[in-house]
Amino acid sequence: MYNVHWLPMHLVCHPCFLDYDVIGKYETFDADIDYVMQRINADGVLTFPHFAPHGTNSSSIDIIKRYYNRLTKHEIQQLYEKYEWDFKLFGYEYPSDLGIG
Repeated sequence: MYNVHWLPMHLVCHPCFLDYDVIGKYETFDADIDYVMQRINADGVLTFPHFAPHGTNSSSIDIIKRYYNRLTKHEIQQLYEKYEWDFKLFGYEYPSDLGIG
């Protein structure tokens, strides 16, 4: 049985079948929230807590590299194949494009 948190997102939110106005990302959460607040004319009226993705000074790419470097090339390929549509639909790069693996 799958934990929904590990399912490919395209199977959970169906971006090809639903006409979303906004698809936010973890990496751009604050900017996405600001955009939504402006779009619904709530900027300055409502506040949304700002999001801190991690408590280190590491960049996202540093964190990604640290995790991917623990995997074999075969495991990275399997991971990509499982989440291939998510990579494509949501604008993520294949790990080898990031100098990983």
